[in-house]
Amino acid sequence: MDNDLLHRAVAAIKDLALELGKVPTKAEFVSRVSGAEGMLRRSGGMTVLLKAAGLDTYEDRRGTKKQKITNQVFEVSLEAHLERHEPRERSTKTVWPKIAIMGDLHEPFSHKACKQAFIEFCAEFQPEYIVQIGDAVDFLAHSKWPASKNIYKPKEEEEIARRALEDFWKQLGEKCPKAKRVMLLGNHAVRPLKRILEAVPSMEHWAEKYLEAYLAFPGVETVMDTREEYLIADIAFIHGHASQLGQHRDHLLRNVVCGHTHRGGAVFRNFRQETMFELNAGHCADEDSKAMTYTPTKTTGWTLGWAAIDKHGPRFIPFY
Repeated sequence: MDNDLLHRAVAAIKDLALELGKVPTKAEFVSRVSGAEGMLRRSGGMTVLLKAAGLDTYEDRRGTKKQKITNQVFEVSLEAHLERHEPRERSTKTVWPKIAIMGDLHEPFSHKACKQAFIEFCAEFQPEYIVQIGDAVDFLAHSKWPASKNIYKPKEEEEIARRALEDFWKQLGEKCPKAKRVMLLGNHAVRPLKRILEAVPSMEHWAEKYLEAYLAFPGVETVMDTREEYLIADIAFIHGHASQLGQHRDHLLRNVVCGHTHRGGAVFRNFRQETMFELNAGHCADEDSKAMTYTPTKTTGWTLGWAAIDKHGPRFIPFY
């Protein structure tokens, strides 16, 4: 390659670098400079031309120059490494209060033995909070799905469910007098309101007043907005809507306790040097009752039990 052609090639690649604001690639050089292919062929290639122009080559920019690997890379003193190593700092761990969580009860179709076992657990655990995570009542008569009418009349179903919940909260109040008791609403609890909205929208406020009174219990805080998160420390309590465990946590990017799917469990994720969890409280309904027969098969994967949180973290407690 003669000096004149090399000079023109170097000048061309420098000008292109100034125009682009970066070192040009081979494709950019060929597409933008007339006669570039001949310059590259006669100069020995793009790397040679970049070096002649005083520009960084691809290997320089990427730091990918091949180095011969020898056994020297393994000749490191483990003891010296451990002395120098300092674990990555993590955020201060939150010490959570003691919380007992009851899953979906679906009164009057609850599992009586599981419900009583939860009450006895609370008596021993003595939580600071007791949270019913939603769907405390089923309202089968107001379901939009085909449902048997050979169980209870709507009024009878509501009365039995109400008495069952009164007894549930009364026993917990007696066993755990210092615990703050909270109940969320789930998708089943608002079934009557949805049917009113479908049939007579102008009666919405009447239905809301009845539902608020029906779900009010002495000493219990009822969260009437199904979309509202109830916060305890850094944990969001929601009834839930997603089908996979962990989806609420990943959407909200915070610790979450939920129900809804009837599948208890806890999953964890490390995010920005913090460990976040999602805890599902499972359910406490009688799977053999008519109200629970809306699933296509009996192998639903539902888990009977409840959940708890303390200084050691979240856990699901199955009922056997």
